[in-house]
Amino acid sequence: MLDDEKVRKAMNAIVNWGLIFIGGFQLDFSKAFTGLAEGIGKSMAKSFGGEKEKVDLKEVKNQMNKEILKMITEMKKEVAAQMTPENLDQMKKLLTEEDCNKIINIIEKYDFGLPPLTEELSDEALVGYLYLSQKKNKNYEKMMDEFGKFNDEYQKSNEANTKKSSPKKN
Repeated sequence: MLDDEKVRKAMNAIVNWGLIFIGGFQLDFSKAFTGLAEGIGKSMAKSFGGEKEKVDLKEVKNQMNKEILKMITEMKKEVAAQMTPENLDQMKKLLTEEDCNKIINIIEKYDFGLPPLTEELSDEALVGYLYLSQKKNKNYEKMMDEFGKFNDEYQKSNEANTKKSSPKKN
């Protein structure tokens, strides 16, 4: 029988990976938007002969980062509400013990001075992982590459199993 703790760790890793991915995407968008706004602002200032009203780009960036953190916090709350015993039982049907072991082994062999992704992470820990992602930390990228490869193999395996078990069309 698949152990609840293993399933919970695997689920935490999957959820945390998703939160970090979305947060990183939002941060990249924020950087691009700030750069675009800065470029447009400079261009307009030249066109109109100077700046009449200044936009504080640092404040825009800080506000966007606060919004991203708020979004991640809200997503975390939504996910936590879904971590019910019923949903845990559902995940037991989707994940094998081997799947859980692979996920846990990939994640827990790396130490970043943060709680592992297999745990329910605080906002600060998620920000720590976002920092590693944004700074392109080699070990972090290696861990995520391994996790991504596992995920790809898992998806392909599930697709193959779904095709085998679905009725054939004549």
